[in-house]
Amino acid sequence: MAVDLAAMVYMWSPGDFTAPLTWLLVAYFVGQSLLWASDRIRGVDQRTLPAGFSVTPGGAVGTAAAAPLICYRDLRVTMGAMTFGMAYMFAAMQLLM
Repeated sequence: MAVDLAAMVYMWSPGDFTAPLTWLLVAYFVGQSLLWASDRIRGVDQRTLPAGFSVTPGGAVGTAAAAPLICYRDLRVTMGAMTFGMAYMFAAMQLLM
């Protein structure tokens, strides 16, 4: 999530875009969209928050030791499309500059 937010800050920065960084972000978002489309992101997500806290299936922070951070809803299509759209936006920004 930190990389996603940093990419948004980079996208809205007033300076020129650095081509290697932009293409790295394109590759990152394409990879992330493939993880969402194949549902392999859940394997990456099987981590708990510090100090034994985690996110419950309802979205609240609880003390269940092994609850995943991604909710149990099927978000593959929407998140895959969103991350692919981010990759497209960064590629278009670089090609149009």
